[in-house]
Amino acid sequence: MMRHELGLSDRDDDVSESGSVHSKRPGFNSRHCREQRRKENLHRGDKKRSSRSCAVTRPYKQEAISDLARAMGCTSKSKGSTPSSASVGYRRYYTDEDLRRALQAVKAGKAISTAARENNIPRITLHDYVHGKSSVGKRAGRAPGIPADIEDQIVQKVVFAAEAGFPITKMQLLSKVGCLVKRLNIQTQFKDDVPSNEYWRSLKKRYP
Repeated sequence: MMRHELGLSDRDDDVSESGSVHSKRPGFNSRHCREQRRKENLHRGDKKRSSRSCAVTRPYKQEAISDLARAMGCTSKSKGSTPSSASVGYRRYYTDEDLRRALQAVKAGKAISTAARENNIPRITLHDYVHGKSSVGKRAGRAPGIPADIEDQIVQKVVFAAEAGFPITKMQLLSKVGCLVKRLNIQTQFKDDVPSNEYWRSLKKRYP
């Protein structure tokens, strides 16, 4: 009676045992529930995939970054520490005077490892010099394209011109060296008797 007075019919709603009201319109509840379940499953699946991705890729990426840093010699060191001779990206630099001093120390009875450490020379390198595998003043690699005495004169003239207020550029120097090679008929490995950028870099290393 009350339902008819409110304008409701028995066909519109059905009250379940739990007290919830379900519409009897065909297909409404089933379609809505399937769509809701599908959204929930998709959301749950995204969360699982995201958690698996983080668990797998983050340690892998961190390990790859650490390996790259170690390969580039960028591993962190404590403050005040000195780089080890075995560390990647670090090279010891020493002069011929350091080498002669180390050789004299070894001849005086000092151990090779001690003399090498005191003069900042690799132990294997000093060992080779002590046993005659290398000689002081001799450097590994290809010989210079121009005789050393002629190259010394070229460098002296360049320095003199710079001190006089007439600095010479890189291209001017390479051009002058090429003309000198042709005039003196010096046998070099220069292409068309013109020094390359490699010769320029080697020249700067020989005369820093």
